[in-house]
Amino acid sequence: MKRKLMAIFILIIYVIGAGIVLYPQMNRFVLKQKQNKAIDNFAHEQKYDALYDEMTAYNQALIENGQSGLSDAWTDTEMSGILETAGFEEGMVGILSIDAMDVTIPLYFGADEMSLYKGVAVLANTSMPIGGESTNCVIAGHRGGYNGQAVFRDIEVLQIGDVVSVTNPWETLEYEVVGHIVIEPDDLTVIKIIPGADMLTLVTCHPYGDNSQRYVVYCKRKGNTEQIVLPEGEAYVSSDDSITKENFLTMIGNGGIAVMGIAVIIFVVKLCRK
Repeated sequence: MKRKLMAIFILIIYVIGAGIVLYPQMNRFVLKQKQNKAIDNFAHEQKYDALYDEMTAYNQALIENGQSGLSDAWTDTEMSGILETAGFEEGMVGILSIDAMDVTIPLYFGADEMSLYKGVAVLANTSMPIGGESTNCVIAGHRGGYNGQAVFRDIEVLQIGDVVSVTNPWETLEYEVVGHIVIEPDDLTVIKIIPGADMLTLVTCHPYGDNSQRYVVYCKRKGNTEQIVLPEGEAYVSSDDSITKENFLTMIGNGGIAVMGIAVIIFVVKLCRK
């Protein structure tokens, strides 16, 4: 009886330990299933003409008020000036797709904690994802983390000319990468609307695992001929080494869990037979 209790205790300890180590991967898997479901549901949403007019008016108001209230996604998580998106589940306004990063993910409005947990989000007081002259839809996403999806973890792989697309309720808009910089979190002038340009901008934390800066990728609408002069950023260190190290440690950890699991099973079986 004592041996059986000891065997059960050892199994419980192993399961708890394995669960702690594997939690980030399991959580990301569950999130991915939820995101896929949200994307499927969005494809069947009705297309509201009134909503398009409201989004257009919102974008025009940004030009007129100079994007007053614009703030960093990880500094101010309040959804200020939120556009009413009646008919769309929990504020989902589109789908972001980046083939070079193997990313297809729900796009929400308002970069609050929940939106960034479920997918990526349009910063409040930046343009809605419908394109047009003098628009810049700024999309924020997590770089990684224990609880969240590492959506923009590999953002540094994006090169000039790579395509980033946004599917809104009416159409799919294609943009191409034209440059990137690294900035301080409060340097918000570099993500504002450029007069005449039709742009989409990706923002995430940098460097990977530190998050003291912001990595910014500028994308211009394919076919837009407006000349864009990109601002200069700060000197920065690539996150490649940190990501490679994490991938290696994850592989070692998964292998260790597997080997330990086999060892625990063998030990428990022997213990119960005695």
